[in-house]
Amino acid sequence: MPLRSIIERCPLSVAQSLPYDTAESIMNTARSISADAASQQGLAGDILNDQQPYVYPILSKCYRDLQDRLISGGVETFSKYGHIYGITPTQAASPRTNVNISYQGYWNGQTSIPNIVIPADLIKPLELWECPSGAGFWTPMKQAADSISSRPTQNRFGIWDYQNDILILPGSSNTNDIKMKYLCYAPDLTGPLSVAYVVHCQTALSNMLVASVCKMLGGLEMAAVFQKDADQAIDALINRTARKELYGSYRRIPFRSSHGRGRRGSW
Repeated sequence: MPLRSIIERCPLSVAQSLPYDTAESIMNTARSISADAASQQGLAGDILNDQQPYVYPILSKCYRDLQDRLISGGVETFSKYGHIYGITPTQAASPRTNVNISYQGYWNGQTSIPNIVIPADLIKPLELWECPSGAGFWTPMKQAADSISSRPTQNRFGIWDYQNDILILPGSSNTNDIKMKYLCYAPDLTGPLSVAYVVHCQTALSNMLVASVCKMLGGLEMAAVFQKDADQAIDALINRTARKELYGSYRRIPFRSSHGRGRRGSW
């Protein structure tokens, strides 16, 4: 049967298949590898039963730890775009005074405005653009190499710095908007239908969960066994991403290589 006919006959299994694991599938794996599924509750488990009050808080902690490990390994697990609109002109008496935007609000050099904030899920900015408020063209901003130098107040920011969870900007005489690409955390895993947005992370997360629960219950030897398996799974996730990046590399043929012999001027 042609492939197209097969796809048309079963569109759900082909078109809607995603590589993300749900919290319940991760929990089922954790209950299986820890033998908790052998309890009277079956696959629902006993110690790792969904109704245990500690299960999903620990799973969410493991999920954040996994994201941190991936980021430390050079994997930018999640990035997204966000905007900060209507950043009003500086009210600082001196152009040497910078303004800043935090999770709590915008300091304009004189007062704090609470409704102008950086995104709540931001870990760190990657790239920033700016434009006069309501205008249509975004201009790239430059990240400060060390710190923002003093300068006369201009109608745009031009440069940015990020320290202690605060976006620091030189004062501007104009009302501007900012667009940013930033690194963020994925939503926590709070119930069976929650989705872990790291491709095929089931092995890593289930072992991390079992290791954490073993440690909580005093089973340090078993915790070390499951943590070792978790570390190996995390290394595999990091290596998978590193290998994917190598696909984009290329190598120029040396000028006097044998492949170029007799074809002067070719590359």
